[in-house]
Amino acid sequence: WDWIGDRLSPVERAKVLEVITERGNQVLRLLEKQDFLSHPFSNHEGRVLAFLGLAGLSFLGDLPDAEKWLDYVLRCYLTSYPAWGGDEGGWAQGTSYWSSYLYWLTTFAEALRGVTDVDILRRPFYRNTGYFAVYMYPPYAPRGAFGDGTYTPPSETARMLLEFLAASFRDPVLSWQARSIRVAPDPPEARRWREWFMEDVASVWRASAPADIPPQLPTALDGARHFADIGWVAMHSALGDPKEDVWTLFKSSRFGAFSHSHADQNTFQLNAYGRALLIDSGYYPWYGSPHDELWTRQTRAHNGILVNGRGQPPFDWAADGSIERFERHGPLTIVRGQAARAYNRPQSAGVLRLWAQHLKEPVPPLDPKVETFERTLAFTASRERPFLLVYDHLRVSALATFDWLLHALNRMETDARAGSVLVRDGDARLAVRLISTAPYEFSQRTGFPVPPELPANTAYLTAEKERQARFPDQWHLAARTQAPASEIKFLAVMVPYRATESEPVIAPLQSARARGFRVAGTEVAAWWGTGNRGAISLEGLSGSGRLVIKFAEQGQARTVISE
Repeated sequence: WDWIGDRLSPVERAKVLEVITERGNQVLRLLEKQDFLSHPFSNHEGRVLAFLGLAGLSFLGDLPDAEKWLDYVLRCYLTSYPAWGGDEGGWAQGTSYWSSYLYWLTTFAEALRGVTDVDILRRPFYRNTGYFAVYMYPPYAPRGAFGDGTYTPPSETARMLLEFLAASFRDPVLSWQARSIRVAPDPPEARRWREWFMEDVASVWRASAPADIPPQLPTALDGARHFADIGWVAMHSALGDPKEDVWTLFKSSRFGAFSHSHADQNTFQLNAYGRALLIDSGYYPWYGSPHDELWTRQTRAHNGILVNGRGQPPFDWAADGSIERFERHGPLTIVRGQAARAYNRPQSAGVLRLWAQHLKEPVPPLDPKVETFERTLAFTASRERPFLLVYDHLRVSALATFDWLLHALNRMETDARAGSVLVRDGDARLAVRLISTAPYEFSQRTGFPVPPELPANTAYLTAEKERQARFPDQWHLAARTQAPASEIKFLAVMVPYRATESEPVIAPLQSARARGFRVAGTEVAAWWGTGNRGAISLEGLSGSGRLVIKFAEQGQARTVISE
């Protein structure tokens, strides 16, 4: 309207104004009916909010209703929206939806700042949200973090958004993040996404955003960050260095399994040297497809734990978790999550209907009640030998069996007697050692109980070939306990290395009420008696708590007790 409105004939202008009036008021009625200002969690309304704001700006002075559109949008932007994160800059729906929705939201913020004195970007959320990508979705990440559609590397949309944030805040680290995202060129015959993307105009001015901000590697940043607004934690050994970085992501979120979040409280991922080693499994053909509801969103598709085969339900805000502890000790990061409440919620009626249609296995019962599920991660960001320790304590109201889960892109090698797992992807390897207070057996399978769906218009003779190309099979490992118990502990150490290296030495440690490992000079001891903590004494390690960790920092021995 700004560019060509004055070139239209009076009849053409009248048509445009009539249509925009109808559409703008339709959107406003929808937002007011939902009371979006007070309950800003209806997902798609978050993006029409930005569209309505742009319409209000564009037609202010030409349409009387434009002022009320702009008034409503500004009240949302300045108070309650975006609601998927807080001042730390997180986005609970995940990295894929972060890039799409922030792209839409900031087009209005950018336009508003250009013609008024109102700068929405001064809110701390916008200043910090670029670092959500730096930590959770670095440019060399092979996959995203948690949530829907996060199984691909950073996209062109993410690059354009980060270019804008870098320019807005004159931020050299965000400039590095944006410039380092590699987007494959389109084949000559392909239609570029801007030809159908609703913000094609925004993409024109963003494509010419200032490029005079010199990039700066994030090496001066702390390698670990807790996004307390959404309950996510990232821990890196060499943030910004794709050849050396080992990083793990952990989630236990107050947003539960609502919207585009999954039933994945107290689960984690692990990447090393640009390769995805332990992944969130499954695909996102579309929202609510049988594969999406019965696999991708379910706890069993994540690196978590099942109780009598039962996980957490998707689509349930109350199936939540919490980060109870986040500690930084030089190269050591300790984070602890609690996810018991999420296991005591039923599957929704919609999921149960799909389950009956597509699965032969029975729905696991809600009994017994999960009274506690503490998962503690200890990550050592050593340049020479970074590794991850995972310590689990569960207590339930009656006897149950437990499945401790891992997922990978390729088949894993297992040795039940040694409790060892070997994960491979490209030239990256991961050595895993697992012990438990109860005997367990490994089982492994590939494929999915419900295959990922292709769009209906491609379901012809080559559909299965296309499915394999678009949705490759993945591998799923379970360590299932053999004897029912009401309380259990698991302790796993995970050490990445390269194919050119020898497998790292992982030495088990044991005493009457403690278990642990020694890896490259770092020693870890976990409480192995009743309850979640006690007096630990093992190989010179001692203290009262959950874990005792001895490591070297700048050549000096240091001991940390996680209470």
